[in-house]
This record gives sequence, C-alpha cells and structure tokens, in this order.
Amino acid sequence: MTDKKYDIAFISDIHLSSKKCKVKDICSFFSDYKYETLYILGDYIDLWKLKIYEAWPDDHTNVLIETVQQLHQGVDIQYIIGNHDEWFEEFKGTFGNLCLMRDTEIEINGKRLLVIHGDKYDIAIKWFKTIAVFGTGIVDFFTKAINRMRKEPFSLSEHLDDRSGMMEMFDKALLKAVKKKGFDGVIFGHTHRPHLTIKEGLIYANTGDFVSNSSFILKDGNELQLMQYRNGAAKVVRTLDV
Repeated sequence: MTDKKYDIAFISDIHLSSKKCKVKDICSFFSDYKYETLYILGDYIDLWKLKIYEAWPDDHTNVLIETVQQLHQGVDIQYIIGNHDEWFEEFKGTFGNLCLMRDTEIEINGKRLLVIHGDKYDIAIKWFKTIAVFGTGIVDFFTKAINRMRKEPFSLSEHLDDRSGMMEMFDKALLKAVKKKGFDGVIFGHTHRPHLTIKEGLIYANTGDFVSNSSFILKDGNELQLMQYRNGAAKVVRTLDV
C-alpha cells in the first residue's frame, strides 16, 4: 500500500461474474492505491455471461463491497458504461459521488482526452452483436480446452482478432473518430490490451483489464502511468508525459 494519493485512477473490464476475473488483483488495487477520482471504463459486471450461465462466484461480492467502500470514503466514481454492462444505460445519471454515463472527457495539461469504453468502434459488436453475445460462451469453451494442453495462457479471442485484422480496423475507426472530434487523445478499455503510447499524434491509453493482465492507469499530475500486477505486486509498465 502506498501513502501517495493520485489524481485519477482508470480501470476497466473487471468482468465480475466471469470465472476469469482476477478478484485478488482488483481487491489489491482497491487497498493498495489512493486517488481522488476513479474512472471505471465499462464491463465492470459481465452481464452477458451472467445471463448465459446464471452464476455468481461468492468472492466476486467482495469486489462490490470494496467499490461501495470507495464511495463511502469520498472517492468520486465516474462509471463509463460498456457493452457487457449495457443494461446500466437506463440508470445513467448522477447519484451522490457516483456518475453513470456512456462517455466523457478530461483535460490534462491543456490537452483534451476522450474517455470511453471503446465498443462503439468495434465492428464485431456494432454489426454482429447477437453473435458476439452468444459467441463468447463458445470462445470460452475452446479457450479452456486449448489452455489445458498448454503451459502458457492463451487467449483465443485475441488470437482471432489478430488473424482477422479486427484490432487494426478498431484502431483505425477509433483514432479517426478522436481526430474528427478534435480531441488530443483517448483513454479506453474494451480490447483487454494494456497500452500507453502516441499513435498518429494522439495519446493512446488502454487500461487493459482484470481478466488477463490485471492492468490499470494512474494519473499523477501531467503524467500517466500504465501499471500491472505481477505475482501479487503492481509494477510500472510505462509512463507518458502528457
């Protein structure tokens, strides 16, 4: 645990209800770091899987409790709705220090950054949503089967995205929209791929997830830090001066 208090913390894609959720790491994040504002960039609860499997692991309730405690401690939580928790759309609004919305923006050192989940720019979600909802169960099944035969973890969904060029199309659509809207960069989740860099002259910050990477982003003054839990401890992956 650090005594340092950060301006903002960004997390996304916790996927509560999914057995792949790294419960221990997300609870460690809540206890290890202090911040004034927490941005949850979508897919906090995986309502897709909850709808299909109708199962809720007992220890996932601990994450809900930790989140509520953050509110009681005075942390402002800005909740960006994603595709796996899209049913929260009907609750958009401000409730004390909790705000639910689809997107927002922040300013760092005079630069405007779009803050979103990212599913809006995913062609597979946009055009084949029904297949994507039920296909997630099929992908999970084959991923488990493959991982039983491998020593290193393997993500079938990421492999399919790479082979199909989906990630390239996603980035192209996302960056085009960010430029068109006049932003200087974007902070998002959705793809489960932690990244902090400059792309096409824009700040490109992906928080990653708490399913495969246990990664998140911290804002400290004009600096963004991409962090990742490894063997129970969070390490700095990359820093970027904004």
